[in-house]
Amino acid sequence: DLTTAITLPHDDAGAILLEAMIVSAEHEYHNKLCYFSGGLNEQWEDLNSQERLANQSTPNLDLNALSEQRIQHKATLLRTMSDPDKLSALIQERSEDIPDFAGQFLHTIGESLFESTRNNDCDTLRDIFGRYLMATMQEFTSLVGQRSESPLELQRNLKIACSPILDLMTISGYAYLLSDYYQNAEMIEVVEDAWNEWLSREQAEHQLRLLAIAVTASEANIAELPHRSINRTRWKQSVLHHLAGMKTKNFARKGLPLSETIVEHPSPLVRLFAGARHGPPFDGIDIFLSRYVGEKSAGTELDFGARRNNTIFNESIQAEVTRYERATNS
Repeated sequence: DLTTAITLPHDDAGAILLEAMIVSAEHEYHNKLCYFSGGLNEQWEDLNSQERLANQSTPNLDLNALSEQRIQHKATLLRTMSDPDKLSALIQERSEDIPDFAGQFLHTIGESLFESTRNNDCDTLRDIFGRYLMATMQEFTSLVGQRSESPLELQRNLKIACSPILDLMTISGYAYLLSDYYQNAEMIEVVEDAWNEWLSREQAEHQLRLLAIAVTASEANIAELPHRSINRTRWKQSVLHHLAGMKTKNFARKGLPLSETIVEHPSPLVRLFAGARHGPPFDGIDIFLSRYVGEKSAGTELDFGARRNNTIFNESIQAEVTRYERATNS
């Protein structure tokens, strides 16, 4: 039993840790419930497909109501996990003696936010994105500010601190892409409002430099956790799969026996990601650096590494615009 294996302090911190244990266990149970719910629905429908007992009325079970309850319960769990004060306390109480509830909660929230952008769920974004951003930045400053006994410990802290920021920027970038895809401006308004609030708290140049530190350290393989990098790759594959079914049209090239295949969508960003056979050499971080950081005066001079060069990404967007215009005007 987790609660008996850990000695909790008898104060507010102990109460928050105990609550985190309960929420963590509840979230695990909820995931199992959702996983097996499909089988339950099939079994129930099979049982009600024919009269199995003569002269017996069939019990009434509203499967749609149960599904709605699970959705609402998940939203409640996410709001509990993203509570700013409790997340702050969990970050401060992090130690080798207890599970990393702050890291678990941030990872869970990040996964839910990615699903929200992919599914055009602005309600969840509006509810927890701002909380997620602030907690992620707090974790970064907390870990980077810790005194390290050795270079190895410093590198470990940097890896743990940078990974959530990279996740955050990835989700933000895909919010731009999927906002264009769904033609839903509200999605990106939620994301930009949260980032603008964070930038307004201190000098913007200093704040954006934190992002540059995280990206350049990752690109140099100084601060990259392999399993988190694989997770972001999975997100990109999920987005590409989501865009794969878009309609395309072939246009004849003037003077050539060739035709050009164009994705039918008004956004060059969407066409860039949906049109490439194996996807473009860009991800959500590249989109975010171009569409948000690159539009800030304090962010134009920052170095995010050679691979994260905004110029290359913007040139690819312009090339897609030119290709689309050439095809449609031929």
